[in-house]
Amino acid sequence: MKKLSRINRINSALRIGLVSLIAIMTTVGIVSAVTTIGSNISTGGTLGVTGATTLGNNVTIPAYYSLDTAASGDLNIGTSTATAITIGGLQATTTFPFIVRANYGLDSTGALYLGTSTATSLTIGRKTVVITIDGNLTIPAAYSLDVATAGSLNIGTSTATSLTIGKSGVTTTFPGLASANYGVDSTGALYLGTSTATSLTVGKAGITTTVSGLMVSSANASSTLHSFGAGTTVQKMIFGTCTPTLDSINASTTLSAICTGSEGVDATTWKVFVTPYITNPDIIFSSASSTANGIQVSVLNTAVSNVGAINPNDNLWSWMAIK
Repeated sequence: MKKLSRINRINSALRIGLVSLIAIMTTVGIVSAVTTIGSNISTGGTLGVTGATTLGNNVTIPAYYSLDTAASGDLNIGTSTATAITIGGLQATTTFPFIVRANYGLDSTGALYLGTSTATSLTIGRKTVVITIDGNLTIPAAYSLDVATAGSLNIGTSTATSLTIGKSGVTTTFPGLASANYGVDSTGALYLGTSTATSLTVGKAGITTTVSGLMVSSANASSTLHSFGAGTTVQKMIFGTCTPTLDSINASTTLSAICTGSEGVDATTWKVFVTPYITNPDIIFSSASSTANGIQVSVLNTAVSNVGAINPNDNLWSWMAIK
């Protein structure tokens, strides 16, 4: 009987141990297999997850809190399978105190705004770096493109083959000086002081001013005069070529004719200059004067060859007139 009682106690202990082991294993299996615990998780401490975390809906962070790494390192958002990342919305001001990695950019499917609301300054690039703008750069009216501190502002100084400032029909103002050995030029007509200028100064006292070609005209009222240095004022200057058609000239006689092609001279108030081209040895130029019909020239038959009357050749003369 004592032996049977001892065996029963052993069996009872074995049964209790086995049941406890089964209970522990069942609990562990249940916990390790669960993927959802209720509908909400609240914790007053830290929630730690060592593996990958998949969230099937929005992640909401309380105001004044942030999404960050547990220790110093990279915070990766959308770096593997994301096709687009949206941060902020039209209703919110989004602040980005960050640095974009090399070969990456900041872009938009529509307009991209940088510093358009509360920014007091916007800095792009730094000294010694090249800033590339692939499209047009537009500046609002009444604003300008300038340097941050006193110094040179360089536009198109390295690889540009042409530089266009302004357009036809627009007044372009240059209240500055052109650099030494550089100039102001045009592929067509170049206009200086043709609209609102009250005076135009080229050169200064004590320097040599070189004009490679000069044609002066005035489309203004006749009361508008031009002055060169301290000389006589000029209202109009014209020049060209003309041909005097002269009849037979008797020996020792002077003959006058209008030089055809000089009809721009239309009054006796013009000062005229002619360069005669005479191929007859006995004929010499005598005088020229302005008339209402053009420039009148006079020639003399000197009769040095004793040939009598001569009909001069109709040659092309050059002339200039100043009023």
